[in-house]
Amino acid sequence: MYGQTKDTAKECNMAVAMSIFHRRSSDLFKALVIRFPKQYFCSIAGGNVDEGKERSSDRLGSDSHGKELDLVLACLRVDRVAASGFGIGRNKIKNLIASKDVFVNKLNTSQSDLVNEGDEIDLTRSKEKDKVVMSRFKVLTIYKDLTKKAKRRLVGVRYGSMIISREEFDKDYAHPSK
Repeated sequence: MYGQTKDTAKECNMAVAMSIFHRRSSDLFKALVIRFPKQYFCSIAGGNVDEGKERSSDRLGSDSHGKELDLVLACLRVDRVAASGFGIGRNKIKNLIASKDVFVNKLNTSQSDLVNEGDEIDLTRSKEKDKVVMSRFKVLTIYKDLTKKAKRRLVGVRYGSMIISREEFDKDYAHPSK
């Protein structure tokens, strides 16, 4: 590859890709997918091949900085949706729900509550004296049709960390009665 221009290097890579593809071996195809960037594997319409799995959210407008996720779940309980949406284990989510660090639509929740379209699941990451760091997962769509294995499919957006003031947190989020 030394001494080659970008165009000849790209042609060489594509030639290797085509020869690997024509052999139709699954191991070689896996090697092809690992070796080349995602931009070489586009559908005819111009979108990414795995467009439905995880992509930048463009539904909510330009001010959103989240990842849109397609989730397939056995049921729509808060603990399962939150665990899949935040990428955290279910046992850890159960502990966070028990310690009242998980909110659905700014209200405390139990793990057996069900999630609906439009619900926002907020997870408190850290509570300090003057600020609170939270993560949010918003359920956009819940499909009515079941998958072949009788599971539910939903689309949601996982946002990064949000920092809000302690006063705003205490005012907006319902706390358990002590």
